[in-house]
Amino acid sequence: MKKLKWIVGIFVLVLAVAAVALWLWLDAIIKTTVETVGPRVLGVPVTLGHVRLAPLRGRVILKDLEIGNPEGFRAAHLFKLAEMDVDLDMSSLFGRTLRFSTIHVIGPDVIYEQSLKGNNFSKLLDGLEQPAQPDDKPTDAAPADKPDGKPRKIIIDHFLFDEARLRVQTPVPGAPPISLPLPGIELFDVGKDKGGAGLRDILRQIFRGISGAVTGVISGSSELLGQGLSVSSDLATEGVRALGDAAGAGAKTVEGAATEGARAIGEGVDRAVSGLGRMLPGRRESEEK
Repeated sequence: MKKLKWIVGIFVLVLAVAAVALWLWLDAIIKTTVETVGPRVLGVPVTLGHVRLAPLRGRVILKDLEIGNPEGFRAAHLFKLAEMDVDLDMSSLFGRTLRFSTIHVIGPDVIYEQSLKGNNFSKLLDGLEQPAQPDDKPTDAAPADKPDGKPRKIIIDHFLFDEARLRVQTPVPGAPPISLPLPGIELFDVGKDKGGAGLRDILRQIFRGISGAVTGVISGSSELLGQGLSVSSDLATEGVRALGDAAGAGAKTVEGAATEGARAIGEGVDRAVSGLGRMLPGRRESEEK
């Protein structure tokens, strides 16, 4: 009897050690994958703080995920996510398509930066619109590719992006970022219409949705337009009107619908900013020369 108890005790201890090792191993794999594949797909730095796992329930919680700015922009980041809660349909692990029941992004800090050459959202989307290179398979790879080397497809039943803080950095010298409320964003059945989509396509759809919501909020901000108008009482209204027109045409993704808004809004903002730039001291003088 004592011998049996001793054997059972050793067996339980081995299982406990194996569980801890598996936990740490999966944590490291997820972190490495995010920080390696993310930059290849997005073209910007991506870092992940740490990972919490509940593998038997198919739940992964990513903490302190930061997505950097495209080259040429000075803000600290484009997105910084306090937490991303991911629920995976465990039965999909054995198939060709990974299915996520829910991806819930909680408390993101979003920085929209406008320069005289464009904005960081449009720059990121431009990169995602480029087709993946034939010899660059990792850029469109989904997690846990099948042994045959073909990347898995992905479906997200419900994507939720809420409790966000939006800060807008204008190119006006010395102007502090403007904080604006950003409503929750919900997307449903992402990639489902194609029977699953590659990672690049999934991210493209998600960032289009977020961009549409962000630019819609910006276009309706009297505070933002007020700051621009305060630069000069003679500022031409054509650029500002273009911003509003672009918003009406492109920003339709507030709380739940993916859009093509970022590029249209970006063009309107660029024209508005060009008007602001011409009114700034020094720039106007150089143009007159």
